[in-house]
Amino acid sequence: MYGVIYKVTNKVNGNFYIGQTKMRLGSRWSKHKQDAREGKGWVLASAIRKYGVESFSVEVLEQCNSKDELNHAEIRLIAAMKPEYNSCAGGGGIGSPSEDVRKKLSIARLGKKISEETRRRMSDAQKGHFVSKETADKIQAVLAPRYESMRQARIEKYGTDKRVRESRKYVSPHQSLYDELGAKTTAEKISVLAKFEYANGLRKVISGADNPMFGKPKDPAIKAKLSDANKGEGNPYFGKSHSEETRQKMKEAHALRAPVSCPHCGKTGHLNPMKRWHFENCRSKA
Repeated sequence: MYGVIYKVTNKVNGNFYIGQTKMRLGSRWSKHKQDAREGKGWVLASAIRKYGVESFSVEVLEQCNSKDELNHAEIRLIAAMKPEYNSCAGGGGIGSPSEDVRKKLSIARLGKKISEETRRRMSDAQKGHFVSKETADKIQAVLAPRYESMRQARIEKYGTDKRVRESRKYVSPHQSLYDELGAKTTAEKISVLAKFEYANGLRKVISGADNPMFGKPKDPAIKAKLSDANKGEGNPYFGKSHSEETRQKMKEAHALRAPVSCPHCGKTGHLNPMKRWHFENCRSKA
């Protein structure tokens, strides 16, 4: 007998682990307990620390007569039984992570950035890494069939063995809306989408207490910088004028606004001139 496939079962919740070993089963189980005592991060070691050694049972599932038979048996049993405490697919070494483990690893890495020091160490570790000609030849021999199949596929698809870059035209998820309302230019599309989202509650006007700057006075130094940046040629509308059609639209939109009354003198008018000459600036203000 070359080795055995064994199963470690948590008697509390039924979760289990499947592994392979060439040593005595008792010795392998002692190694698992040692990993738990030393604080190793393996899933099984963490479970042993949490539930205690007495909460686990160990049994032999299969006996194998060769290394290949042992590896294949471990892979087969892990795939069939889906043990909760296994992180890899088995077969000796680290194997390949299961889908659940891949998702957990992906989530754990989201938003994390590698520090500059770590980047430097990784770069230094790769510099001067020498690959012998024998190793390079072996790598080339393994990859050659794959490269040839890729070459043949390019010839069949494009009529040439050179790499061809396919450009894909971007299609907006809102294209049907643009087509329906006849929006062609970027400005028209922005306007159409904004109106649609406001009308359907997908976007809201951020005003009042919803505005993150509500109640917060702007620093006078920042006001001065913004003012200087938008004066003269810095103004995005510098040297431009509204067309007659635009002026007419602005007049019509202005006429639809509800009039407001000054609380100090009682005069009524449109909002913009009233804010300039009345309210806080009203002569009748006490």
